[in-house]
Parts: sequence; C-alpha cells; structure tokens
Amino acid sequence: MELHYFYSDSCPHCINFKEKWVDIKKKLYEKKIKYYEYSSDDNVNDNIMDNFNVKYVPSMYVSHNNNNYIIDGIKTNNIDVILGDIEKIKNNIYGGKNEDYYKKKYIQYKYKYIKLKYGIW
Repeated sequence: MELHYFYSDSCPHCINFKEKWVDIKKKLYEKKIKYYEYSSDDNVNDNIMDNFNVKYVPSMYVSHNNNNYIIDGIKTNNIDVILGDIEKIKNNIYGGKNEDYYKKKYIQYKYKYIKLKYGIW
C-alpha cells in the first residue's frame, strides 16, 4: 500500500496545505506507509498523473495491487479526516489486519510447505 500526493507550487490550496502534508508524512512514516509526492509543475510527472486520472491539485490517492483509491478527506483540509480515510482504505484492503500479519502468515505457510515438500520434521 502506498500513498501518492499531487500538488502544484503555484496552487494557493497546495501552499496552504504544505504544513499539514509535513505532519501527515510523519504519521505515514510511523505507520510504515510508503508515500510519494508529485508536482504537477514538473512535466516528468504527467504520465503518473494520467495513470491516477488526477483532475485537480492537491489530490491524494492510495494505491495497492494496481487499484487506486482517492482520498476525499483532502478536501476538508483536516489531518484527522485524511488519516481516517487512509485507515479506512487500509482496513478494506487488508480486512482489518495490517501488512505485518499477512507477511507473518506467508512465512508460516512457506515454512510448512518447505517442510512437507522436503520431508523435514
């Protein structure tokens, strides 16, 4: 799961949101959620913006397994609402369990598979 933030240096809403984005990045780092920032002023990011179908800035999307989910909370300019939207999407993706749970399960099943395949007891 990754978060993608689209902004413009000339957009008054983006400029106003900048401090909140810094706080959100800290929270994402604490939750071990990868995030990326893209400036719409940089033509290099045009393909990425097209892939996400970005219509306006600032915009945020969560992506997971080639699925993109827009964060509507950014319109409220409220950090708690934005983080709540991200958490809801994360819960929908992982069924209320975090990524570490699934990584642990994968390792357990892989270990069982290897034991059975090679007859290790």
